[in-house]
Amino acid sequence: MVYTRGKRKLDEENGHVVVLSQAIDPEHLMRYRRKRLKCRKEEETSTYKFFDLISADLKRHILSFVRQGRYVILASVSQDFRATLTSMPENDFKTHPRTYIWRWKLTKWIINYPPGRPQLDMIPSPGKTIIHAIRYDMIHVFQNLMKCVKWTSKQNLEWKKAYALAAIKYSSMQILKWIILDQGWDYKAHKNAIASNIAYCNHDMLCYLHVVLEVDFNDFKAIESMITKPSIRNVDAIRYVLDVVPNMTQRRRGRLTRLCIQKENILVFDMLCEKFYDPENDPDIFVIGVYECCLHRKAMNIVKGIINKDTAKKMKKKQYKRLIRQAVRFGRLDIVKYLEEKVSRIPRLHRVMQFALDRNHRDVADYLLMVMDTRRE
Repeated sequence: MVYTRGKRKLDEENGHVVVLSQAIDPEHLMRYRRKRLKCRKEEETSTYKFFDLISADLKRHILSFVRQGRYVILASVSQDFRATLTSMPENDFKTHPRTYIWRWKLTKWIINYPPGRPQLDMIPSPGKTIIHAIRYDMIHVFQNLMKCVKWTSKQNLEWKKAYALAAIKYSSMQILKWIILDQGWDYKAHKNAIASNIAYCNHDMLCYLHVVLEVDFNDFKAIESMITKPSIRNVDAIRYVLDVVPNMTQRRRGRLTRLCIQKENILVFDMLCEKFYDPENDPDIFVIGVYECCLHRKAMNIVKGIINKDTAKKMKKKQYKRLIRQAVRFGRLDIVKYLEEKVSRIPRLHRVMQFALDRNHRDVADYLLMVMDTRRE
């Protein structure tokens, strides 16, 4: 017998899905009950022992499922039990390579899908479970779940598009191919939706979309989101999109460069400078880059990536003066120090110091006065 939510019992032989949820771990349960239920100490102690027994029984069920090669989804597993799973013989894992373990707040799920049609009413939040299967590209789990949802749900007209876009978002190649080839999804009618959903795609998924599905990446906002999303920043994927995207204007190039500076994405910024700009023929990129760094009050690592001794030698004196004036204009003492000490000497210190005083940046003016005294010595 396996316990599920609400202490409801399920027969393992008759049930197709085995689920355990709602803070089963004893330590999490004690913390949860103190905050939400405010139970008495006697009830907490009895509940602690009760769920401790269930947890031990559950561990035996998990190990039996894993040894049988069944698909198992685990969440919020204790550290000692994770060590038990990882220390199992390699022969046990060769027969079932798709065993996934992850943590998820105070909830613990164990979902087992044997061959056949699962029972929908025995799965808590089936839509969320399907998204988890798509996220980790678990094709067999997804197929069994879709049999259940497809046969029982009345609102199943748009499931192909919704789950195909989710598969594109999580770069789940097997599930996307199954929806297109086996289920006959008409992807040609939704190419615009596919092109606007490439922010989270990796390089392999982008190649498949462009070469096989013939999707053109015309949505510039989606390209921007590839840089602005904090969890992405995939340089290879962004480089591939920029190679195949048509009509990348100078204005859009500058927009992407500014976004890299705003998000302090030094890797993508170096790639864009290498791809779009020639320092000898277009040295204004250095002035633009430092201006954006000063404007957003951060991105010192971007400044160090933009300006160094080698790049300063390629610049004209007029451009280097413009760069210094931008740093002084915004009162960026850290950039002024970096330019003076690590890059090249600041020319015409008295004029720069007067400009800092006019802008009421006393700290920058004091530093320039100290540099002036040092040079006199």
